[in-house]
Amino acid sequence: MLPTRRLVILFALGLVPLAFAGTWPGLVYAAGVYDMALLVAFLAEGVLLARAANVRARRGHEPRLSLGEKNWVSIELESFVPVPLIVVVRDEFPESFLGEKPLRRVRLASYSRAEVRYAVSPTGRGDFRFGDIHLRISGLPGLAAIDCRVPASESVKVYPDLIEVKKYRILNRSHHLRLMGLNVIRGVSQGHEFEELRSYMPGDDYRTINWKATAKRMSPVTEHFRPERSQNVVLCIDAGRMMATRVGSLSKLEYAVNAALMLGLTALENGDNVGLAVYSHDLDLFVAPSRGRTALYRILENLYAVRARYTSVNFRQVMKRLLARVRRRSLVVLFTDLIDEEGGETLLASVRVLRPKHLPLVISMTDVGIERMARTAPEGTGDVYRRAVATRMLVERSRKIAELGSRGILMIEGSPEEITVKAVNKYLDLKATRRL
Repeated sequence: MLPTRRLVILFALGLVPLAFAGTWPGLVYAAGVYDMALLVAFLAEGVLLARAANVRARRGHEPRLSLGEKNWVSIELESFVPVPLIVVVRDEFPESFLGEKPLRRVRLASYSRAEVRYAVSPTGRGDFRFGDIHLRISGLPGLAAIDCRVPASESVKVYPDLIEVKKYRILNRSHHLRLMGLNVIRGVSQGHEFEELRSYMPGDDYRTINWKATAKRMSPVTEHFRPERSQNVVLCIDAGRMMATRVGSLSKLEYAVNAALMLGLTALENGDNVGLAVYSHDLDLFVAPSRGRTALYRILENLYAVRARYTSVNFRQVMKRLLARVRRRSLVVLFTDLIDEEGGETLLASVRVLRPKHLPLVISMTDVGIERMARTAPEGTGDVYRRAVATRMLVERSRKIAELGSRGILMIEGSPEEITVKAVNKYLDLKATRRL
């Protein structure tokens, strides 16, 4: 049982008359009676709360939390007592999650329910644990409060960004993928199998306008053709030491995993087979290409546990094993980091073995810190050396990218926040131009 702030203030007010006790001695007696009445009221309310305060608390959230996104957590309170209560709620979420400490004040009427919500942003994939729920309960007089701990410890799984996946599916069904920055390329070059009639959208080829349907609807209608399906897309994620570098609250590996998931979902929605490979010093994980909802779940479950290894990447070994596993022509998408000079040279020499059987696509994340260092005006001798090193690294990176392009290897470069949209748009472009 705890005294509340209101009780302390009321006791303090009871001391004010004592300042005039020299003039009116009876004020001392009045103050004593006042404080004694407060004490009795405090004890009575505390005993009542201890006997009657029966409040149930339950935590609710999505079965799978999404990495790097706002995930809403709710706490439902239910009162089983005939008097109104004031409840202050505090939840214990995993320490590595970002978010304000959930401290909420709720007024519960007799025999009623209430809900409080707060948002958390996980900064890593894997298993995490919520703690118990803490309640501070007081009555309407607000003189006493009791603390109670509701056992609610539970483990939760954090997956790659499922919120973006849900958003993609909603926008895809409503044909509004441009809201995500995706360039939905339409036209006869997409395929030869008729799929459906759609309202005209900016970017549609005028040659696909169905004039008969347009005349009936009194608005432009286009024919949409289905691209070739059942092609192979293999998502290859670098889990070496360079990918452990953090950019803001997430590592480069987390950005690569999120981008790979979105690209895989896009390919599956287009009827292609999607496989997964995770590599570092060797080919650590391989999931054979398949399609449908089962393929998405298999990719999710395997990406959920991927961790960066503090080793360099052996591209020669990885490419050799990929060639042995992937026999059918495929779009091989390599998510990696070219900032490491030795790794970049090895990648350049090794990825050529994928040609001409496969179509390699290298997706590399720019290092924002190095770019900023190269642009910042030096203020001292140390800054001059750091800027020179950063500039040299960027020049070397540009040379490697140019060499990859000159040898028929597709290349995408962008900030960690950009690679998802760039990767998906490149896939859609390759699909539309029938290069797979």
